[in-house]
Amino acid sequence: MLIENNEIDWNQRDPNVSMCASKFVKTTGLIVKGNYVHHNRCPALWADINTVSPIFEDNIVVDNFGIGIDCEISYGCIIRNNTVRNNPAGILAASSPDVQIYGNVVENNRDYGIRLLQQGDANGIRTDHPSSQGAHVVENNDVHDNTIVMSTGYTGASRVGKTSNAIFSATSNNGFTTSPIS
Repeated sequence: MLIENNEIDWNQRDPNVSMCASKFVKTTGLIVKGNYVHHNRCPALWADINTVSPIFEDNIVVDNFGIGIDCEISYGCIIRNNTVRNNPAGILAASSPDVQIYGNVVENNRDYGIRLLQQGDANGIRTDHPSSQGAHVVENNDVHDNTIVMSTGYTGASRVGKTSNAIFSATSNNGFTTSPIS
């Protein structure tokens, strides 16, 4: 599925209804490219629930009321060369393995720039949507060569609830490379 060169804007007029500007579930080979996604009262671009190998590239994602780009309980997401600015949150990879996040410009997102998040039970695994692709764990992710500019918030890896510390272990093979400010 290819979503290319669209303007996606002003969705979710009722803040009491749970929706998003674009949510993709159980897709394979999704490409979301060259879109201008703005002023949505919800998350902007979202791959969720066992989506395999989605690519988000060359999008401008600004001034939304939710996460800019979200890869949640999915596999092999590539998030590259996007501009993600002025959202409550920038880029999120939640309980997803083999994610690559690179070449993005992430500016002035309130809560975080780029976040790897492990959700789940005491073993650190989301079990609510089983998949033949494997467990929903944050491992083998690579975050590099992004420009992150923020006056508040954070960038990094975290866990919620009763999840384990596995996300931070060497065996999880999560790489998060930053450059010093010069």
